[in-house]
Order: sequence, then structure tokens, then C-alpha cells
Amino acid sequence: MKRLSAILALVMCAVNLAAAERTITISSAEELRALGTIKAGSEVVWRNGNYADEVITINASGTAKKPVIFRAESDGGVHFTGLSRLRIKGKYVIVKGFWWQNPTIEKGVVVSFDKHSSYSRLVECAITGFDCEMRPNCNVKWVSIWGYKNYVERCSFLDKRDLGQNLIVRMEKGESAPEAMIRYCHFSRPQSMLNERGNRINGQCCIRIGTSNVAQQQGSCVVEGCYFEHCNGEGEIISGKSCGNIFRNNLFLECRGSLTLRHGNNSQVLNNYFIGKSAPLSAGVRIVGEGHIVRGNYFERLRLGTYGVIHMIMGHENATAGGYQQVKGVTISENTIVDCTCGITAHNARRSDSVMPVLSTTVERNIIVIHDEGCSVASENGEH
Repeated sequence: MKRLSAILALVMCAVNLAAAERTITISSAEELRALGTIKAGSEVVWRNGNYADEVITINASGTAKKPVIFRAESDGGVHFTGLSRLRIKGKYVIVKGFWWQNPTIEKGVVVSFDKHSSYSRLVECAITGFDCEMRPNCNVKWVSIWGYKNYVERCSFLDKRDLGQNLIVRMEKGESAPEAMIRYCHFSRPQSMLNERGNRINGQCCIRIGTSNVAQQQGSCVVEGCYFEHCNGEGEIISGKSCGNIFRNNLFLECRGSLTLRHGNNSQVLNNYFIGKSAPLSAGVRIVGEGHIVRGNYFERLRLGTYGVIHMIMGHENATAGGYQQVKGVTISENTIVDCTCGITAHNARRSDSVMPVLSTTVERNIIVIHDEGCSVASENGEH
């Protein structure tokens, strides 16, 4: 009898494991909700087709060896339109192969990682606005990353035509570093919203990591291998507003803006390519704060007037959290600057209180060929 009970227990265990690791096919957010708790190792497949106004939450807990996979039947085969949006909750969840076309939500987020999410990934997905009208009264973030060690990989975020960033990493005071990873993604934003004076409106950068009120906390995020093409929304293509982030091996092509270390300290800009093709307002790296490293980057045919392709902002006296902190202890080395209007500069931020000079900064082993003889390199290529 004991032996029979043991055999039955093993059979039931096998049945439960089979149920936990199964493939489920759905075609609506309602069907997904009806599944209830999704077990580790399960795969949920959404049938190909066009779907409008689907509000989706994938709530699951996988493991490193048995993630929960939520995917389109074929990559790019599921098209979400209108008010469709997705929220990722739980841990070790992989979302793959979906396409959001011309989202029409007026505020909020299209794809979000929940505050308590971790080790989850958005993979080979796309959000595009090719067929949208310009929407200056809408403020929408396409992707919002909360949580810990969440990744966005091999995705496309193209032609955004409203206010709000293509992708943001969110942080709260007192939290540990999010350590998000954004890699091998394609960003574009050829259109820009202008104010009544004809100037570009803030809030149109492609990536923002942190905010001014958490700028002294560790972000420890990585942006690598990404392609930024015609990113013209505002003066900041990437806005770093936290500490310890790494930007490496990215390509910026004909972008009217810069990779900006706007707030925070100790970030690294390594081995990136900035190719301007003489586009107006094309720029390189803008530096605020302490301890940054800008090394091994290549800059070609950038046109930002008297500002250098590597540009250090003079700090505000008694700077507030949202102001310009003094530049200190920065290293700028082994960069190549070819046929640009200016090389390496330190300017004020066009305010009378921008009086705090660059301190204890090393500029060394850079190769600089200036396009315009009327603009000199403002920092000697040595230590000062």
C-alpha cells in the first residue's frame, strides 16, 4: 500500500510539472487574465493578427532556468494599436516579438516594468509612430523601466511624434541601483515639437536614466550597442540623471543633440561613434558633475557652433538639485575628433551664476582636427 501511494505521488508530481511547463495560446488580454497564476517554465503565445485597445498585464514568476515566456506567434506578427499597452510584473519574465503601431494614448506608458519586477526582459519588440500626426498635447513614455536588473534588448523605438521619452529608467529616493540594461536597440526621433518661440521643447530625449531629485544615487545602468538615428527631439539624446552609468559602443548618426551627463557622478562614455554628416546642432558629449570618464570615442563632422563635441558646463554657484553641478575630476582621453567645428570646450550655461570653473580634470592623448580655424580648443590637451 505504501508503495502504491508513493507511485501515485510520483505520477501526480509529474502531472503537476507538465502543467507548470506548458504552452498556452491566447488572443486577448481577457484570455490572459483568465489563466490566473502562470507557472515557471510556461510559454504564453499570442496569435498573430491586429489588435486594438488591448490593456495587458503579464504577472508571473519564473526562475533563471525556467523563465515565463510571453511572445507573439511570430516575431512582429502581433500588431497592437490604439490604446493598447502592456505591464510586466514578477520576475524572470521574457516578452518577445510584439509590435505597437501608432499608439494613441495621451499620457502614461505603452510598455512598463512594474516597480517590483526583476530579471525580466523586453526582447525583439517594436514601438513605432510612422503614421501618426504630431501630438504636442500628449505626453507619453513608450517604455518605463522600474524594478531591478530588467533588460530591453534588440528592440526598435522609431519616429516618436509626441512629448515624452522613448525609454526611461525610473528611480525613487533611497532605492538600490536599478542596474537596467538597454542594448542593441534602434532609436529614432526625426520630428521635434517646438514652442511658440520656435525652440525645441524639453522632454523629447530618447533615453532618460533617473531624475534630478535622485541624481546622487547609483543608477548603474548600461546602454550599449544601440543605434541612434536622426534623434532630433531636443538637445539631449540621452539624459543621464544618476550615478555610475555606462554608455558604450553606441552609434549616433545625424542626431541634433548630445549624450548628456546632466546630473550625477562617475559615469563612463566609452568607445562610441558620433557621426554628424554636418547636420546642424549635431553634437557629442556634454558633461556636468564629477568623476566621469570619456574615453575612446570617435567624433566626425559635428556642427554645434562654438560648443565642443566634448563640452564641460561651468557649474552654478550654490547649485540646486536641478542646476548645473561643478565639473570636477573628469578624465577625457584617447578620443578622436575629426572635421568638427570645435574640439573640447568649457563654457557657462548662459547664466550669470555659472561661475564655478572646471577643476582637477585631465584631458590627454586625444586626436583633434578642427574644421573651423575660428574656434580653438578651449582646454589644453594635457592636465590642468
